[in-house]
Amino acid sequence: MDEKIKRIEKVDIVRTFIKVWHPIIEFEQISIQSLAEALRYWESLVPLNERWNEMTPTEIESGKATREELVNQRILRDEAFSQELEDFWQELKKQVAQTGKNGKIRYQSFVYAETYKETVNRAFMTSFLITYGYATLEIHPLEEEMFIAPCEKPTVKTSNKQLVSIPIALTAEDWEKWKREE
Repeated sequence: MDEKIKRIEKVDIVRTFIKVWHPIIEFEQISIQSLAEALRYWESLVPLNERWNEMTPTEIESGKATREELVNQRILRDEAFSQELEDFWQELKKQVAQTGKNGKIRYQSFVYAETYKETVNRAFMTSFLITYGYATLEIHPLEEEMFIAPCEKPTVKTSNKQLVSIPIALTAEDWEKWKREE
């Protein structure tokens, strides 16, 4: 079969292909009706020079933002992230010492807060505690429980094992349910 195809002239292969080729998705042709419809569409458009006149740019006065405004908008942090993480780690250690058992605390007990916004921020910071070795995450799938245990000092994970990322859903509905049960 390969030899047969190799002996055929390229022009003959192209002609055969054109004879049998039919697009599967759409077979479209330009007709007088489609041209007339296109012409009506283009004639109904407002000329470009008139369309551009409708769009007059508004002038916005620029100014300087204060550091306080940037912190309020969460563009800047009030303190360095490393210091914030260190403080959060100390808070975890304190809560485990006060209310934890066996050197750990339930994830919800530590992360969930008065407002959903604060809960999300605490979950964000907790993820960094775990990632940077300030704490470990213990998961008990059968009991559907998670615990956080602070490390005495940050540990750097140098292992040949593949690290696993664990997504933890933190929905507003779950937070509201927790809030009602509190």
